[in-house]
Amino acid sequence: MPRTFRWWLGPAAVLTLGLLIRLPFLTQLGPTRDVVTFVRWSSVIDQHGLTNVYDASEMDHGPLLAYVLAVAALIRSAFGLGLHGWVALVRLPAVLADVATAALLALVALRRTRSELLALVVCAGYLFNPAVWYGSAYWGQVDSLLALLLVVSVLALDRGAVAVAWGAYAGALALKLTGIWLAPLLIAWTVARHGVRSAFAGAAAFAAVAVVILAPWLLTGHAGSVLHHAYLDVPTEAPKVDVSAYNGWYLVLAGRVHDLSSHEHPLGLPFDYQIVGAVAFATAVILIVALALRASRSPVLPAAALALALFLLLTQQHERYAFAVLPLLLLGAIGVDGLSPELSRLYAVVSFTLLFNLITIGSFVPSLIPNVAASSEGDRVAFLKGAALAAAAVAVVVFGRVLFLIGRGICGAVADQGDG
Repeated sequence: MPRTFRWWLGPAAVLTLGLLIRLPFLTQLGPTRDVVTFVRWSSVIDQHGLTNVYDASEMDHGPLLAYVLAVAALIRSAFGLGLHGWVALVRLPAVLADVATAALLALVALRRTRSELLALVVCAGYLFNPAVWYGSAYWGQVDSLLALLLVVSVLALDRGAVAVAWGAYAGALALKLTGIWLAPLLIAWTVARHGVRSAFAGAAAFAAVAVVILAPWLLTGHAGSVLHHAYLDVPTEAPKVDVSAYNGWYLVLAGRVHDLSSHEHPLGLPFDYQIVGAVAFATAVILIVALALRASRSPVLPAAALALALFLLLTQQHERYAFAVLPLLLLGAIGVDGLSPELSRLYAVVSFTLLFNLITIGSFVPSLIPNVAASSEGDRVAFLKGAALAAAAVAVVVFGRVLFLIGRGICGAVADQGDG
C-alpha cells in the first residue's frame, strides 16, 4: 500500500467522524427560522422555476444558493421526501463544506510541514471546532460554504494561481455579498505581486465564472432581479447599527445597539452611523492592504484581518459574519516548523468568542441561555450582556494583534516553499 494512501486513512477517518456527528442535526429546524426560509425559497423554485425565485420571493442571497436550493427541490421531488428530508437536503452542502475545508487545511499542513501528525491535528482542529459545527450543522446557515470558497481563493492567490483565485472569488460573491471584504486585497495583491496583465487575466476568469453562474437569468432576462435582490437592495431588514454581532459597535455603545438605527447621527455629527462605519472600514482596508504589500509574504493573514474588520466596523452585522476568520487564522498558523503558537491561540480565542455569540443569539437551550438581543433585562441577561461586551473587547484586541503580526511579516506563506 503506497505511503501517501496509508496516510490518508487517518484524515479520512477524522473527516468521516466529523461528518457523522453532524448528520443527526440535518433534519432539525435549528435555533432560528433561517432553515425554514431556505426551504421556502426552495419551494418557490420548485413551483415557479429557478429564474423566477427572486421575483416570486424575498430571496436576498446570490444565485449560487439558488442552485443549491434547486437541487434540493429536485431531489426532494424525485424521492417524495417530507419536510425534514427537505431540511436535510438544504443543510447538507454547508456540512459538506466543513468537511472539504478541513481536508483542504490538512493537505496544506502536510505539504507545508511534511508532518502527517500535524496535518491530522489541523484537520481535527477545524472539523471538531464547536463554532464551526454550530454554524453549519446546528444553525443551518451557509457561511461554511462561503468560507470554503474564500479559502480556496486566498490559497490560490498565495500560490500564484491568479485565475483560480479570481474564479473562486466569483463563486463566493455569487453566494453572499458578505465576501466583498476580499476584493481590495485580491486586486492589490494580484497587481503588486503578479502584474497588471495577471490582473486582467484574473478579471477575465471572474467574469467567465460569473457569466456561467448567471447564465439562466441572463438568457431569460431576469438578471436585473438577481442584481437588485441579492446585491443592490441588501440588507433587506431594518437598518441597525448592529443586528446581533458582538463587535466594535456593540463595545462602543455598551450593548445598546439593537433598537438603534444606523441612519441616526452619533454625537450630533452630520454623518450617520452607517457612514461612520463605512469610513472606518475603508480606513482599515487601506491600512491592512498597505501592511500586506509592504511586509507580508502571504495574503492569508491579511485576508483574516479584512474579514474581522468587516465584522467589527461595518453596521448591520450578524453574529455569523466572522465565520471566515476561523479557517483563515488556522491556515495562517501553519508554519514550516509547525503551528504558530500565537496564531493558534488567536484561532482558539476567536472560536470561543464566535461560539459565545452564536449560542447567545440562536441558543440550543433557550431556558438556560436566552437570546441576548431579544430578551428583557434580568440577572441572567445582564450577566450575558456583560460577557458579550467582554467578547467584543476581545475581538477588538485580536484584530489589533493580527495587524501587528502582519506588520511584522509573521504569516505562514504556502507558496514560498517550493512545494509545487
